[in-house]
Amino acid sequence: MVRGTLRTRRHFARVYENGRKAVGTYCVVYVLHPAREDIATLGEDSVGVVASKKVGNAVRRNRAKRILREAYRALQPRLCSPLWAVLIARAKAAEPDLNARQMTQEMEDLFCQLECIAPQAERVRGEPC
Repeated sequence: MVRGTLRTRRHFARVYENGRKAVGTYCVVYVLHPAREDIATLGEDSVGVVASKKVGNAVRRNRAKRILREAYRALQPRLCSPLWAVLIARAKAAEPDLNARQMTQEMEDLFCQLECIAPQAERVRGEPC
């Protein structure tokens, strides 16, 4: 389950400015390893999900965000900790034929590019990357 949620503009801005990003077909992923004082406010693992109006109407945006959250939940046990992530849906994320499995695969590739995920059998949750 997702532990914390990035909610304020300040937290999103910190991830955008200080974090690293990877761009895929369906989403863009920004990640930041927060400082100790920031962990006290939001927790070790926090995520923010964004879908702009470019993605489509409210129904399409909400569907894209649901799929992004589901893909993140599937990968979260394998992610490095502590980690703050911002997941941004791209226009193709609203396609009707896109499913959570495809999004999970792409997100896994993006987290691998950012060196925030370990191969499936190598690490236990809580170990540093």
